[in-house]
Amino acid sequence: MTEGWFWSSPGWQRYMLAKGGSPDIHVGAANLVAPLGPEPEMWARVRHGHQADIRSAQHRGMRVERSRDFAVYEHLHRASAKLPRDQRTYDHMWTFLNDGHAQLYLAHERKWVGAALFFVYERGSYYASVARCSDEPRGTGHLLLWTAMRELAQDGIAWMDFGPADASTDKEKAIEHFKRGFGAEPRAGWRWGEA
Repeated sequence: MTEGWFWSSPGWQRYMLAKGGSPDIHVGAANLVAPLGPEPEMWARVRHGHQADIRSAQHRGMRVERSRDFAVYEHLHRASAKLPRDQRTYDHMWTFLNDGHAQLYLAHERKWVGAALFFVYERGSYYASVARCSDEPRGTGHLLLWTAMRELAQDGIAWMDFGPADASTDKEKAIEHFKRGFGAEPRAGWRWGEA
């Protein structure tokens, strides 16, 4: 893979422009990156509070499965979005999934309660988006991410990029804290293709 492949691809640029952002937002940024590999090593890097939330969700019977049912993700995302999203962004996400450049995970506990989308290419993955129902049970996001990390590692994916490490608002800081709980650490000047 060439350096920066994903962020310089026409598909990513169309997606970001449809979303209203810059297609270059990740180039040269410090991103939160977690290595993937053997499950015991990954589990040891997961924060203890996250481990408890994962176990709690599993104990209640929540199940997470890899899926191609993009309609569930889109429904959950539209229902939970604070601001409306242009239909073109969903169309691009579906294209990534359909072309094999994304993996979708759905969480179920008596009903669909959450979904997470990950962009993938060669040995890398990017935590792209999550959607949850308003009354999501505790641990939904935790179990979604943990399941994806385990399965992507089994597929030979070597790392997960959790996005920029540049939180400034309280909400962004809370999200970054959540991501760091999976063993993600800032890597300055991160480019896809580096492992």
